[in-house]
Amino acid sequence: MTNTSAASADNDKKPSIGLWLLAGVSVLILFLVIVPFRKKSPDVSAGYDRQVEEQWLSRYQQVDPIEFLEKGGVYNYEPDEWEENYDITFFLPLLKRLRDEEGLKPIGLVDPAAPAKLYAVIAELPGEPGIKARLEAIFNDEESRFEGAIQDRIGHRWLDLEYFEPDDDGYAQWVRDNDDR
Repeated sequence: MTNTSAASADNDKKPSIGLWLLAGVSVLILFLVIVPFRKKSPDVSAGYDRQVEEQWLSRYQQVDPIEFLEKGGVYNYEPDEWEENYDITFFLPLLKRLRDEEGLKPIGLVDPAAPAKLYAVIAELPGEPGIKARLEAIFNDEESRFEGAIQDRIGHRWLDLEYFEPDDDGYAQWVRDNDDR
């Protein structure tokens, strides 16, 4: 009789299949309820494209930045602060390279309140496969010959391009060190 009591005591300690099934179904329901409500990571590229399309293009005058710089306009150049005009010696050749090698049509944005200075330089990206990787290769190549830094923001549809001069209190080096390119 003792053996039967021991066997029944062992069966009482083991969870039944029904209990395991109930626990599994509960976890599945919990998963199905929570997953749809978790926060999705933001699409930074789409946000950047919205900024260009909804704010910049409607607010600023559009010009050809190559022609603008060749005619004496400025982007980052500060004649009182810099010995070299990097707009002409560095940035203008970069814009021409992007135009000639990748077919980009850069757009200079000018604030009507400051018509002699570019607010930003953007370009609409062609829908070609591999364009972002090719642009990054060009930026890396150009930056290897420049003591400053190139900062590019590449959206799904738009590219924003700027540069930082070499002697800018360490900011160019910070951009280089923190660039995800």
